[in-house]
Amino acid sequence: MLDRNFDLNGPATPVTEDAMDLSSVSDIARRIGDLAVSIAAVSGDVQDVSALSMQQRDGFLVIKDRMRDMALHGLQVRDAAASALEQSGAAEERIGLTSTHLTEMVAQVAHLTEQVAVINDRLSRVADTVKSVTKVSQHVAGIARHTNLLSLNAAVEAARAGEYGRGFAVVAGEVKNLSTQASSATSEITNTVDKLAEELNWLIGQVSDAGSLADKIRDVTGAVEDDVHALPETFATVRRAQEEIVSASRSIESSIMDTQHEVETLTDTVQQSTVSLSTASTKLLDVTDASETITGISARLGVHTVDTPYIDAVREAADTISRIFQESVMRGAISMSDLFDEAYREIPGSDPQQHTTRFAAFTDRLLPAIQEPMLQFSDTVVFCAATDRNGYIGTHNLKFSRPQEPGATEWNAKHARNRRIFNDRVGLRAGQSQRPFLVQAYRRDMGGGEYRMMKDVSAPITVDGRHWGGLRLAYQVG
Repeated sequence: MLDRNFDLNGPATPVTEDAMDLSSVSDIARRIGDLAVSIAAVSGDVQDVSALSMQQRDGFLVIKDRMRDMALHGLQVRDAAASALEQSGAAEERIGLTSTHLTEMVAQVAHLTEQVAVINDRLSRVADTVKSVTKVSQHVAGIARHTNLLSLNAAVEAARAGEYGRGFAVVAGEVKNLSTQASSATSEITNTVDKLAEELNWLIGQVSDAGSLADKIRDVTGAVEDDVHALPETFATVRRAQEEIVSASRSIESSIMDTQHEVETLTDTVQQSTVSLSTASTKLLDVTDASETITGISARLGVHTVDTPYIDAVREAADTISRIFQESVMRGAISMSDLFDEAYREIPGSDPQQHTTRFAAFTDRLLPAIQEPMLQFSDTVVFCAATDRNGYIGTHNLKFSRPQEPGATEWNAKHARNRRIFNDRVGLRAGQSQRPFLVQAYRRDMGGGEYRMMKDVSAPITVDGRHWGGLRLAYQVG
């Protein structure tokens, strides 16, 4: 089993040919280094899949919740449709009774209209009869006037006859009285008949208006009757549609329940996969740590590997920075408290977020003279930058220290990498490791779904025995 507590801080122990075949050990170290890179690549892929799996898990959890809501709403729709169907049945029954009552009412209105017409006809006949009575009364009045005239003539003749005409005079007087009475009676009859005719004419007018109104009511009720007769069929159609809705809602409810069960199963499966991937990622990181430790042990044993030149270069540059920092503190160019400042103050408007510290201006003056030449060490070198214990790179290479452009987040992320905190696994380990050197393999995101395999060799920077951070040298592999 690998001893991760192997002393990497002691002096290098060269291995003689009698103790070990250096070429074999070198080959093993090379293979382990290649393995570390491959494991780092696989680890990056697993982390991507794990992140995607977590997104899918979150998505399935959202779908699961929505399916639960859909199931609840489906039940509400089914219950509402069933209630509507029940109410529709009751309404259909009530409209049937209403239709019957309206039919009876229409029949009664029609009968009433006919009765009004009969009454109007009878009143017209009565009016004609009254007119006939008036004519007869007028004729009787004429006879009475004529009789009265004759009685006057008879009285005159009786008076001329003297004693002989006395009896005739009595008769003439009685005839006169009768004619007077007949004239008075016919006058009263005429007055009564006139009043009766007036009332009959008014009544005939009212009955005529009532007849016209009854005709209109009959027409309207006839149309209503047609509509009312159509209502039961309409309600029957609505009821059938509601029955289909109830049936469909039940089918939907069943489908939703089945889908909900499947989504829950998939959610559990994705959740298990997420846990498994997270575990695999952790184990891969452990393997990566082990392979990096073996690489360090190989270098500690004095075995030359492809990383040895980079290790030697970064250790020498880190020692130089440590010495310059120490001298600067001693001559008062910067205080220890300012050099170890951890109060990272945000730079307003920066995106990605940049920070400044009390030592940033100091490192801007001193570090470029050491970091920039390291870029020429090999064509594979990508950057060389000092990081403090928390992954903060105050001073980066000049090509990565361009001023940010407003709104250009992606461009800024690539070209304005100074004053940034890189607290990822590789960045933090490089800044916090106090071993003589640390070799890490990782996958660098180049944007647009493109990745590049890198190695990061770092060595600690110390000031007066206090660990400040580390110098990182990153280069491409493969």
